[in-house]
Amino acid sequence: MPTTNLTSQQKRVYDWLHEERDLPVFAEAYVAAVHLLNVKTPGYITLVAHVGRDFANVLARTVSGTDGGRVQYVQLTESIKSEWKDEWRGRGITSSEGGFGEGDHSEGHLVTYEACAKVRELLEEHEAGTERSNLANDLVFSTFLDYDDIDRIPKNLVDEWKIARRWFLAHAHCREGCFSVDEQREIEQHFQTLHSMLYVAASSAYERLKGIDDILEETNKRDGRERPRVGKE
Repeated sequence: MPTTNLTSQQKRVYDWLHEERDLPVFAEAYVAAVHLLNVKTPGYITLVAHVGRDFANVLARTVSGTDGGRVQYVQLTESIKSEWKDEWRGRGITSSEGGFGEGDHSEGHLVTYEACAKVRELLEEHEAGTERSNLANDLVFSTFLDYDDIDRIPKNLVDEWKIARRWFLAHAHCREGCFSVDEQREIEQHFQTLHSMLYVAASSAYERLKGIDDILEETNKRDGRERPRVGKE
């Protein structure tokens, strides 16, 4: 993917990903997203959102060497299915209110320990996956912005990133219908948030402070708030 049309900041991000971090796949994906936003080819919102999602979920883990892991829902569900009995489909099973389920049968059914263990495993894996997803936000700040303490991160900076990440996750797959004018505007805004985080990460210590200040200032303008700058004047 040619990089001649990149701005100086975009070229800095590309070089940081490709040369300093040795992550050419991420570097090329970043350039591809920039190109799509410029030319707005059909389907560009979904494709750019997909890049944003992978950057938000995978890049910090890759750089930091943290194992993200995934909940294997299909395998876990199939495991439950192998233990589940047809007679447990609701008929005659006591409800939480003390009555009986569909058909109002007077006999209940004992679910086996093995089946309960499989259900418990699914729930525990789902909870662990949710926790990993929440930690992904913290990892971005600790890896890219040198914030080891989550409580020190300016709240509006965290909020801005979380909003962008949720937006990418919600728009990263094909769907029926067309994207609205608002969504066309939002993809620009959220990718700019991602770019700003990457550029700050690619900068020197002094430039990193200044970059964080710039993100905060832009966020405050949109929110109509005034907050102290984090860098030294």
